[in-house]
Amino acid sequence: MSQKKWSVLFVSIIAIAVASIMLVNYIVDPYKYFAAQSGDNYTLEEGDYLRELKAEHIKNYSDNYNAYLVGGSRAGALLTSKLHEMDGYNYYNCWLLSGRFSDYLAYIRYIAENTDTRKILLQISSSELSAALIDEDRGPIYDLPATVSGENKGLELIKMLMKNPRVSVSELMKTISQKEHPCSENGERDLKKYYDFQNKDPDAFYDYMLVNSSYLHKYIFTDYSVIEESADSCIDTLKEIKQVCSDHRIELEVFIAPLFLPQLLQFEGDDYYEFLERVVMLFDDGKGVWNFNTYSPYNACPYNFYNPSHFYYDMADMIADTMAGKINNPQFGQLLTRKNIGAAIQERKDEFEYYKEFYTKTSMLPYERYDSRYNLVKNSSHYTT
Repeated sequence: MSQKKWSVLFVSIIAIAVASIMLVNYIVDPYKYFAAQSGDNYTLEEGDYLRELKAEHIKNYSDNYNAYLVGGSRAGALLTSKLHEMDGYNYYNCWLLSGRFSDYLAYIRYIAENTDTRKILLQISSSELSAALIDEDRGPIYDLPATVSGENKGLELIKMLMKNPRVSVSELMKTISQKEHPCSENGERDLKKYYDFQNKDPDAFYDYMLVNSSYLHKYIFTDYSVIEESADSCIDTLKEIKQVCSDHRIELEVFIAPLFLPQLLQFEGDDYYEFLERVVMLFDDGKGVWNFNTYSPYNACPYNFYNPSHFYYDMADMIADTMAGKINNPQFGQLLTRKNIGAAIQERKDEFEYYKEFYTKTSMLPYERYDSRYNLVKNSSHYTT
């Protein structure tokens, strides 16, 4: 065979191989990138490209909303119906799996520049301080979509078509199981399977929570150094978010998410107190910053959380009702302002010493049990058998 024919054959084989990879990835759609393009496909699962779905939903359905909740996966528990009761706005819940402040900035900028939104409700938490230092590739479902980032959509499409075909093959080999759809039309996270898990065996759930958070106990005696390393860049990003909202005359309200007690303790220390003060000084424009990441007995109750990092609808409802002024529970949430932040931090230091001493004496933390009056989920209106 002549050299020319060999060249043609070689190129043809390469072209067929590339075309085959692209066809398989398009048909199988392992990350559900193509399924998300309409913005109204709510059958995606936790391991799918939910960031793309949310970006396309905002792009195609922004006329339905005049406010957006932006935050990490904890924000997924806040129901838009409750947020509407809070201030009368029609919300879309734009929670992001493993979110970072830089992700929130990108989505808020896109929302500000491409919709007629009037308000951004921003949920932040201390975990973003450590997430900001993670540089490695976490996988395609954590990438910012081109719609939001401003990158070329065509190049993104080609990139998705050229993903390793092994992922598509693995997807085809999976055993068929019951589908779990984590996003409703308004963006909230579907927590039914978590309610089912807890209510099936509350004692086993209690053990699950304690075992899966016990590794965090080592931070009780350590000032988590990662905060000092990332605080400046995180504050700079939050300043950009504030500026974007100001430039587009969008109301911005910020609140700090509750954490389960051992994760709260993970970030405790002088570096966190300084970061907390900077957040309040940045965002207190008269209304203050609601902080639900406090030494509350509700945060010491494992049953109010569906895993060591995320809370149920019931706690989310309390957040919305507290911010709306419907309830005033001194044991849940604290409105921080420029005037009281110093006293609040000193009070927090004193409370931390109590938990530190308790752990030193008992090698455990004072968790609330199932029959506690601080267990919000045991009589949940959100759970039905």
